[in-house]
Amino acid sequence: MADTALICDVGPMAAVAGALADLMLESMKFKDENDFIPAKIALVENGGEIALDSEKSMNIALYAGYNELNINLGFLIEKKDCPIGIGTSSATVGHAISLGQADAVTIFADNATLADSAATKIANLVKGEDIEKSIKNGLDIVEDIEGVRGAFISRENKVGQVGKIPQLIKIEGDKNKILKEKIGNIFPGDYDILK
Repeated sequence: MADTALICDVGPMAAVAGALADLMLESMKFKDENDFIPAKIALVENGGEIALDSEKSMNIALYAGYNELNINLGFLIEKKDCPIGIGTSSATVGHAISLGQADAVTIFADNATLADSAATKIANLVKGEDIEKSIKNGLDIVEDIEGVRGAFISRENKVGQVGKIPQLIKIEGDKNKILKEKIGNIFPGDYDILK
């Protein structure tokens, strides 16, 4: 956490979720002295940060609240992309504080710890009245962070991307409904978290 915080000029707590995801992924992929067989499909999602190493392709949906541009947007993560860390930071979704104004800054990196730190750094920079310029400012910084493969930034009615990001895909169905059903299956009850 401290190393990626230093690289990205943020506090180490900006990488907690990503670091925990990386540690969990590492334990799923490690072959020990007892001949534990490593997972062929290993994915850890930890509150917006994802550590992934899979032999099969996986669809990852982007959730950016009620931004209409992102309602059915996702990424196809293929074997050639793995291992990969994905981090998303937002000023409009979630409990974390962002100093910027982005709906979503999604970073693709060599690991989730770095993706988490970089997403925080870039999201803090995406701000100002000129939306296109704010996105460009964020994208310009991404290319200077070693280990970051690419970024996708969404703010209001504009998006931008830089570097090597996984293939964009269309997610079928209403993501709000899908998310509500997934949460309902994990935590049964009358939770209306998406109001």
